Amino acid sequence: MKARRPSSVGLLVAAALLAPTLSMANSEWHQESTDQGMSYHPEHAQSTLTRAQVQADARSAAPGLIVREGPPLDTFPAVTPTKTREQVRNERLSLSAEEKQRLHLATQGR
Repeated sequence: MKARRPSSVGLLVAAALLAPTLSMANSEWHQESTDQGMSYHPEHAQSTLTRAQVQADARSAAPGLIVREGPPLDTFPAVTPTKTREQVRNERLSLSAEEKQRLHLATQGR
């Protein structure tokens, strides 16, 4: 029987199939054999900045450029109860049937 030498086409196909796997070995994303498909490993990330550079950037950042959701926490008014428990209880008991139904729908989402 005559032994075959691997052809250059076969080598190119094998290289094309292995290239994505080899390139992912150096990144923080890895192929998984699960339903998720990929997993993220932040410890494999390679940064081009030193720790001192990152700290200097953080110190030089303008505090006004930080994006917040809503007002700063120190601007909320202090909560002071305006009604006693007895007043709230009496108010709840004096609701009409229509108001009770409306509140029920609003709180139950139906």
